[in-house]
Amino acid sequence: MPQITRHKAYVDVPIIEADIEGFDARRDNLIQAIEKELGPNDYKTNIHARMTKWNMHDYEDFKWLSDQALGLLWKYDRRGEGVWSCTSIWGAMYSKDETAIDHAHYPASWSGIVYVDCPEGAGCTWFPLIDKRVKPKDGKLIMFPGHLRHSTEPSTCDKRIIIAYNIYPNPTNR
Repeated sequence: MPQITRHKAYVDVPIIEADIEGFDARRDNLIQAIEKELGPNDYKTNIHARMTKWNMHDYEDFKWLSDQALGLLWKYDRRGEGVWSCTSIWGAMYSKDETAIDHAHYPASWSGIVYVDCPEGAGCTWFPLIDKRVKPKDGKLIMFPGHLRHSTEPSTCDKRIIIAYNIYPNPTNR
């Protein structure tokens, strides 16, 4: 019978952080789409806040945002354009004290967060295994390996809106 064991190892962990050019012109549309698609806060996922459906690509501004993330990844990944595909992208709105509990996005190769409406007091994104905190800033994108565990610290403000996404190898280029 096969046996799987897990081992902790020291490896470099890339985290890409960038301000998204042109974000301000699309911010209001992104917020409106998220507010329109928000479901109940049913705590069936790691996000303990209200969230949209998993695939928001039918909104032009979400498609644009996924293209921005892919473009940034293509810039830093030696394999080049067309290798990756953003297959899921969704929004979440946190109220005061709501969080995302510790989780990872495996088997996604890359995952990321775009901070859409995060006023002072919005909870940081925390990566406990590498002890890194990312302070939210509107228009900022972070991207990290999908297996990297992370969570959201509770907010002290009334509202924190983000967009999250997963990137996989493009099935047409395998």
